[in-house]
Amino acid sequence: MKNKKIISGVTLAIILIGMLIYCYADDIYLALHPPKEEHVFKTKPDTMIPQLAQQLGLANTNQMDGLANQAVKVYNHQSQSKNGYFESYIEIPVSQQSRFVSMVFYQKNSKDYYEIPARKLSDTTYYIQTEFFSQRPKTKWRQGVLLSGMLMEYEYFPIQDHFKAKKYHQPKQLLYPSLQLAYPQPMHLIKEKRLKKIVRSERKSQKHEFMGHHLTDFSLADFEHQKQNSIESMYFDYTKIDDGKIQMDFNFTYPLLKKVSYQIAMFSQANGLDDVKNYPLTQTGPKHLSLYFTNHDHNRYETGYYTGYIQRNTPTQSQVSFISKQFFIPKYILKTISYKMKKIDGPRGIYALQLKLNKNERILQARFAVWTARGNQDDLQWYTVNSPNQQGIFEVMIDTRKVHFDGKEIDSLVDVEIDQTGTQRMGEMKDKVSKNRVAMYVNHRGNHQYAPENSLPAFKQTKYEAIETDIHLTADQQWVIMHDDSLDRTSNSRGKLGLFTYQQLLQFRLIGIGEQHYVYAELKIPTLVEFLAICQSKQKIPVIEIKDKEINEAAYQQLVQMVREAGFGLTARFISFHYEPLKVIKQIMPEAAVMYLDKDITVGNIKKAKHLGTRAGLNIKWQNLTYEKVAQAKAAGLQVGAWTVPASQYWQMEQMGVDYITTDD
Repeated sequence: MKNKKIISGVTLAIILIGMLIYCYADDIYLALHPPKEEHVFKTKPDTMIPQLAQQLGLANTNQMDGLANQAVKVYNHQSQSKNGYFESYIEIPVSQQSRFVSMVFYQKNSKDYYEIPARKLSDTTYYIQTEFFSQRPKTKWRQGVLLSGMLMEYEYFPIQDHFKAKKYHQPKQLLYPSLQLAYPQPMHLIKEKRLKKIVRSERKSQKHEFMGHHLTDFSLADFEHQKQNSIESMYFDYTKIDDGKIQMDFNFTYPLLKKVSYQIAMFSQANGLDDVKNYPLTQTGPKHLSLYFTNHDHNRYETGYYTGYIQRNTPTQSQVSFISKQFFIPKYILKTISYKMKKIDGPRGIYALQLKLNKNERILQARFAVWTARGNQDDLQWYTVNSPNQQGIFEVMIDTRKVHFDGKEIDSLVDVEIDQTGTQRMGEMKDKVSKNRVAMYVNHRGNHQYAPENSLPAFKQTKYEAIETDIHLTADQQWVIMHDDSLDRTSNSRGKLGLFTYQQLLQFRLIGIGEQHYVYAELKIPTLVEFLAICQSKQKIPVIEIKDKEINEAAYQQLVQMVREAGFGLTARFISFHYEPLKVIKQIMPEAAVMYLDKDITVGNIKKAKHLGTRAGLNIKWQNLTYEKVAQAKAAGLQVGAWTVPASQYWQMEQMGVDYITTDD
């Protein structure tokens, strides 16, 4: 009997002890695991706040730790590449320490919801890392933090913002770079029924959020009753941290007053309060504020650690609270993913230069330089693009007809201009492109879109394979360059060119487009020798139009000698509206290529051109050419040229089979 009483007493004692443990579990747990001194939030007077108030010009400012230091903070980092993880760091204030911490993820318009436990790193810091969302790309998720006690009592803190799931890669450990953490498997820390209730409540509140945002209003008198309104949770999205951008969301305990404004002061550790900037928060719900922060205005994209203070401003006072100094912005690193040349239309000589970077933030423009292997970069041409295409690629089109391309290597490089940083070289390339088009392109009187026609600068700026020019004889039988037989239109003098000697012509200067950009000496009337020298240096083909009809034999001999001595005996083209000069040139220089200029192709001029012998042809006004006429001339063994063709008609001329396209474009 005595033993039975002892057993009953022991049993009763065990039951009583169990009940006591059940009732005071949290107190026992905290007694056995006392929280250490809080290391995330400041609870003592903050000496920075008076300095901050003075710097920002805030009147009647006081410290209010209760505004933010009880908030649960979430730092999300969504990685940009494939095959990896989603991670979050969670900061729990000392006053809300719990046995378990987890994050809840759910979809607004779906029944899906999940809970993922967090691993404890310190008394105030927890961490989750999961590849769960990489299996559900392009889905939108809302989130919240769940604090659970030993007896499964819980408190839920919603996060206002949602994120879109991607395929992630292993992220950089921005906040705790030395950690090597295992991957936690998803599991439920509270009962399914409770979790479902939390999610259902959140979905319901979000449906009424818009209405509540517009119906909620308070007078200033109500502010005294709202003075305990504080931030329950903070959310910081680090997805674009490498670009100096952080999304911040704040969830408050009570609806916000419309006549109370909130701002965040941010400054870098490197520059202190000299760098402070104030950013207004935008209300995105009855109890929610948001900010998209960028370091653009902080000392030319200052990197490193940033400190943040939140302000609550009324017409009479400002309350300031420290929120965090863990905003770490890494150094901006720009890398080339690929740089290549892509064929767009081979027969027409159209190619695309494409530059893909690891990021396009801060890029003001990309500049591509293109030149051929011949000519020592004297044919270099720049192409500029200010923004990437829809695929995020900086792309420019190059037309090889507009450079002296001969089927050999094309060289290129690309520079990018970075906002407030400067220019950075991103790539260089050599590529060989086959010359598979038929037509040769000729600059009419040089590149006279940037310099006076038939001037030395116009010849030097030519981008096509050949340069067309016009020659006349002076009074002392010197070959000089000018289109008209009069000085009136293209020079600063008047009179017939043939009445002046070469020495007299040296006192005159050419006039026209862009003349103000060149020194006086560059605008002299050029000689044929000077024209041929430029063709030599730029490796261009000279196309020489003989303007005079009556020429003595000595002048012809001098002309042929100049061309041969310059090395253009087989490559130069002689053209003229007069038949006799072409006939004489072929007699003196049988290897020369000649073309008879006319307005249209006729049976008569086909016959005349054939009589010039081999390497002869017709050069016709482009508007009068047809497929049939070109075919008729080619059937007679003649080459066909077209003069003053606009760029819009290049393709049509090539399709007709035109051999030489002379253009002003």
